[in-house]
Amino acid sequence: MKIRSDIVRTYQSIHTWTGITTGLLLFICFFAGALTMFQQSLQSWAEAPRVSLPALADSERDALIHQAMATSTQAAKGFTLHLHDATAPLSWSDTAPAHLLDQETLNYASLDDRGELLVEQYPVVHVADLIDELHRTAGIPGVVGHESLGVLVMGVISVLYFLALVSGFIFLLPTMARSFLALREGKGRFRWLLDTHNLVGVTSLPFHLLIALTVVVFAFHDDFYNGLSVIYGDQPMFPPASTPALPDNVQSSLHPLQTYLSRAAELMPGQQVSTLKFQDLAGQRPSLLMYLTSDEHLQISPQGNMLVLQPYTLDLIYSTWPEGDESLWGRLVNSFFALHFGSYGGEWVRWIYFLLGLGGAYLFYSGNLLWLSKRRQQKHYPQARLNHLAALTYGVSFGCMAGIAAAMLAGRWLAPLFDNLNLLYLSSYYLVFVAALLLAFFCSGEAARVPLLRLTAALYLLIPLSSVLAGIASPDQPLWPDAASMAVELCMLLFALGLAYRSLITDGFHKQQQNEQQHKQQNKQHDQEHALLHDNVV
Repeated sequence: MKIRSDIVRTYQSIHTWTGITTGLLLFICFFAGALTMFQQSLQSWAEAPRVSLPALADSERDALIHQAMATSTQAAKGFTLHLHDATAPLSWSDTAPAHLLDQETLNYASLDDRGELLVEQYPVVHVADLIDELHRTAGIPGVVGHESLGVLVMGVISVLYFLALVSGFIFLLPTMARSFLALREGKGRFRWLLDTHNLVGVTSLPFHLLIALTVVVFAFHDDFYNGLSVIYGDQPMFPPASTPALPDNVQSSLHPLQTYLSRAAELMPGQQVSTLKFQDLAGQRPSLLMYLTSDEHLQISPQGNMLVLQPYTLDLIYSTWPEGDESLWGRLVNSFFALHFGSYGGEWVRWIYFLLGLGGAYLFYSGNLLWLSKRRQQKHYPQARLNHLAALTYGVSFGCMAGIAAAMLAGRWLAPLFDNLNLLYLSSYYLVFVAALLLAFFCSGEAARVPLLRLTAALYLLIPLSSVLAGIASPDQPLWPDAASMAVELCMLLFALGLAYRSLITDGFHKQQQNEQQHKQQNKQHDQEHALLHDNVV
């Protein structure tokens, strides 16, 4: 395909500058987003080890609910029932945290072999929520109205990201036939980076276009709704939720668990209830929020679709998958959520999104390296600016990766020393992130690359080693409490090995460059001495 050279240069310039201005924030979002594909597994790992409460049969859950509500006034107001959590099927909070970073403690309940209530208290762990927050905001703090500042910033970034995707594809079109699948490893580091960058970008282009579009919708949905009010006027786009009246007798008015499950199957057939959250049972607006999962349906979140009922009358209050003609906008918005989060198709789609997320992080990282490599070949370009961008690239990229690993390790090893685990996670991440940035600028960019690679590899290696050391200290406890924890540590081990291998390759490349420079310097000095000797002889 032939395109005029001036048009190609224009699109190349657009691709270069939109990519270089957005790449680092997108790296954080994509790397953290890849990890959030297994958010529940990360949460399970962070909460281990726990004292396992006795498992319950399905027929015992109603007795557990009634005993918990009779024993605790807070449980009588609201509780959460996890159908797939055999160790702690029921939980409730005595006091809600006043601030986001305040430590919250949950009561977990089960029944012993005599049918009596057992209650254990554990602090709520939010390391998986920290990673999800990085995915949503790139770690940018602040709130504007009711929306996070980072979400709004990433909405603007995603518009530029969309331009970078389209312009990059257009300027690659003339050479795509001969260079798309070419990985010219023997042609130098720059050519290898360019080939892998193009390969990852083109093969995952539909995914990236989808992510860019959905992020813009997430960030500016309120503005879109306000704009559509010109068409709809006072007519609501989404039907308002009803608030049925509250019966007098709270506890006896709750139905058996099977009644709620049957009602959910009637309203959302083909989907399985995983969690039931009873709220405000003694108040004026009682509700039952149920999460339902299915590999054959689009789901609004990784936790599943949501169904909200009046817990006493079983009236429908809200559903994320409504029926009827009036549900068009609701289904459309929910589809955006499902496509962004990869919450459809089961584990295969989850793993595909995980790999695409890591590939996206590599796309932005390699784009910055390509820009740096090309500018370093231009002798007139200010080297100080290149060193600053190199420091930002390595500091932000490896700082994000190392910070996440540090937060996970801090939660596992330092939790007994801190009353507030949320503050511990947040402080650990930002401390390592800022330290990586400072190291990168102190070393003038390129020299910090290998040390940061080694530091990040070491931190990820410590994650599986933590379980091994804990197993040595407590041989009566299993190394992994469940398969999810083992899967998390296996992924972290692969990260560590990959980063360690990359550090060896990079270190060898730097040494080769130094040897070549020394050899050139020696040859230059030899030529000067030879010329001087020749002049003296003459």
